[in-house]
Amino acid sequence: MRTSLPQTIFTLSIDVDSVAATVDSRRAAALVDQLLEICHRRDVAATWTVAEPASSPLVERILAHDMGHAVAISGDASWIGSQAGRLRFSHELARRVSAARDCGCEVSTLVVRDTTLDGQHDLVVKQGITSVRQGVEGKLAGRGRLRPIGIAHGLWSIPASHALPGKSSWWPGGGGRGIVRRAIDAAIAQGGLVHLVVDAWRMVARGGAAVRVLDRVLAHAEWRRRQDVLHIATLPGIIDRMATQYRSAPARSILRAAA
Repeated sequence: MRTSLPQTIFTLSIDVDSVAATVDSRRAAALVDQLLEICHRRDVAATWTVAEPASSPLVERILAHDMGHAVAISGDASWIGSQAGRLRFSHELARRVSAARDCGCEVSTLVVRDTTLDGQHDLVVKQGITSVRQGVEGKLAGRGRLRPIGIAHGLWSIPASHALPGKSSWWPGGGGRGIVRRAIDAAIAQGGLVHLVVDAWRMVARGGAAVRVLDRVLAHAEWRRRQDVLHIATLPGIIDRMATQYRSAPARSILRAAA
């Protein structure tokens, strides 16, 4: 089930678990601080994905910025999907969610990498997770009108539409600025969602030029928001907006939107 959105929305996800695992802690912290500064300057709250929020020093830095940033749990086939099994998935998800919340980090989004949930949606809902995002290893859903997709009672899939850094060997930082900016403008014209995912590890590899590309994309989103034609929200924020829309809409309107 796809749904309409109350307004064209831009959402930013930043995957930091990969950078924490592949570069030294000082470089990882420096990059996160740089990305946080850009988000603060452009007034963009992001959804930051981490494998173990409760034990990540990067999460402390993120939540110290009182900007409404959200934190998501990311996982792969080692504990998600049919190979891992329901028991392992249930245990691992409950442990990670509980540990995060015990540390004051509220999580309601799960990022699934290199696998699928394979009928484990009920276990996700049981832990209070309301949105799921696939990783960006496969094909992005960047064309056409992007919408959240209802996959279970109270659980929504929010597909990624674009990724930075880009893969170009010609443009500094991999390029991608023009593509995402045009996608934002097209979504405003047609209605829908632009979901930009940033890979922090690749951002380190690409260097300062990639960070500048992101800054210019967020500057464009900020400009369009000031025109009152774009809303910027975290992944949990999108779910909250849809819930508000449904509560305030007449029953027949809800049925038409879900058809």
